[in-house]
Formats: sequence, structure tokens, C-alpha cells
Amino acid sequence: MSKIKFIYFDVGGVLIDWRNAFKTVNTKFKIPFDKFIDEWDIYDDQVTLGKLSPQEFWNKVREDLNIKKGNDFDFLDSWTGDYKSIKETFDFILNNDKNYKIGILSNIYKGMIPQLKNKNLIPNINYSLIVESCECGMKKPEKEIFLYAQD
Repeated sequence: MSKIKFIYFDVGGVLIDWRNAFKTVNTKFKIPFDKFIDEWDIYDDQVTLGKLSPQEFWNKVREDLNIKKGNDFDFLDSWTGDYKSIKETFDFILNNDKNYKIGILSNIYKGMIPQLKNKNLIPNINYSLIVESCECGMKKPEKEIFLYAQD
């Protein structure tokens, strides 16, 4: 009998491959990747902690980089569209969600979990618990989020 009762999974790098993140928006609006990452570095904490939605982040990028078009661009859809599912983890969860309680503990952004489920990038199961940095206002590697998830 297994002593494992609950398994938390991270999203980025565990459930999804994010290495092509922002590729679509960079191409569509001709933004050099390094300039976009500079913008991400400015707003990362705000987006991760839920103080800024992905769309609000995109609007800040447009303003900062003087991009006139893209007001109606669905940034979250584009962002998640650049991800790829990690098959091994995806399959493990589908094959074991009846054997273990499965949860998500991730530095993730508003609206992303439903989007990833809808796009079949992460398994669309009933997770026992989802701890999202954008919802609880804490992020990894801070000890508080792990204590929160443990409780």
C-alpha cells in the first residue's frame, strides 16, 4: 500500500513546456524577444501575484513599447497557445487521478488554469486542490505559499 496520498504538480516545466511562450505575440507585433522579456521582468511580480491580469500586462507592454495595434488582441489566448503539453506528466495524472489526490501548486496567472484545461494542455480532471499564486497573493519559492498549500 502506497504511503503517498497527495501529489502537487507545478504547471510550467512540469505540466506544460513554456519555452515558446510569447512567440506568437512577438511575431505578430514584431517585438524583439529580449525587449518583451525586459517588459516581463518589470511586471512579473504583479502578474504572478494577481495584481495585474495578463491582458492588463499586455496593455502595459503596448503602452511602454508604443504599440498602437493590438487593443483587441487576446493576450492570454495567445500566450497559452504557445505552450505545449508535457505528455509524460499529462498521462501520469490521467492514469493516477483515481489512486491519489492530485493538486496544482504554481506561480500562475489569472485565467490560465481554465484556459489550459480547455486547450487540453493540462488534464481536465477535478483537482483536489489548486493553489495559484495569482489567487493567494504568494509565490514560490516563498515559504508561505508552501505552508498555505500544506494547510
